[in-house]
Amino acid sequence: MNLCSIEGDDIVIRIAIDTLPIAFAGGVDLGSIPAGYKITDPKIFAVEVVRALEDGDEEGTTDIHRLFDKAMWDAVENGAEGCEEIEDGNKTTA
Repeated sequence: MNLCSIEGDDIVIRIAIDTLPIAFAGGVDLGSIPAGYKITDPKIFAVEVVRALEDGDEEGTTDIHRLFDKAMWDAVENGAEGCEEIEDGNKTTA
């Protein structure tokens, strides 16, 4: 199963709630989540994760914005089709 797919006109990221403990442990193993915690109720924790993903900073930027910014730039750096470099670096859309 893909975690990310295109469904109609939407990019969809889907993570099964019952995999959150595995993902959390993986984050601990990679050092991106401090050790010393475990998920005891994935359904309750999922609500908190969604809240954290949607919580904006003082400018309204969320973790989802940062995730997409990084993914879009990674795509560009890897030669993505469907975009091109432009002369006027301030213009981003057609």
